[in-house]
Amino acid sequence: MSSKRLTKEDLRHDSFVETTARITGYLQHNFMTVLVVLAGIALAVVVSVFFVQSQKRTAVQADQAFFRVTSRYAQGVYSEVLIEADAVLDRYANRDEGKWTLYYAGAAHLALSENDRAIERFEEYLVQDPGGDYELSARLGKALALESRGDLDLAVEQYALIRAETEAGNANHVQASIAQTRALQELGRIDEAMAVLEPMLDGASAETRQEIENRLQTLRALRK
Repeated sequence: MSSKRLTKEDLRHDSFVETTARITGYLQHNFMTVLVVLAGIALAVVVSVFFVQSQKRTAVQADQAFFRVTSRYAQGVYSEVLIEADAVLDRYANRDEGKWTLYYAGAAHLALSENDRAIERFEEYLVQDPGGDYELSARLGKALALESRGDLDLAVEQYALIRAETEAGNANHVQASIAQTRALQELGRIDEAMAVLEPMLDGASAETRQEIENRLQTLRALRK
């Protein structure tokens, strides 16, 4: 009696046929289950693609809306800044663009001498974006608004904190220092104001040095 030796190709072929048969049988007995699973996968893919595309569109629209805010601010049309800011905050309050818009809204209110609203917006920004790109500017803006509405002692405190946290020569440091001396002068604290200004002469730019010297001259005259 003769026997036929099975080659590796035969074994692979038989294994393939058996596997195919098992899969075909499973599909025949579980057709609806497989169909539901495939439909679910297809739906998940569609939803995922739609979500990604939607996020991209939202990002572009938010960026364009924020650009309109900054453009109006650069043009100095502060009332229009506030209109554009409201539109951004209505739609994108939870995005970075919405947080940054709070700062520009505060700056616009400050420019319009609406000090209470400026303080509110700056404080909202500081809560929403702690450590953000506009943190120091928002704190300085808040201090300026406090000074402008007559809260000189609070303004002096805020300016002092900003000075303590920034390096000499830094734009925020210089602005806070000069503003602090202005508030101190209003309070009649002339010696304190001079003590802030005098160390700034070393290393100051020509323009800043001239402003400091002019202020020191005024303070010396008031001290006599």
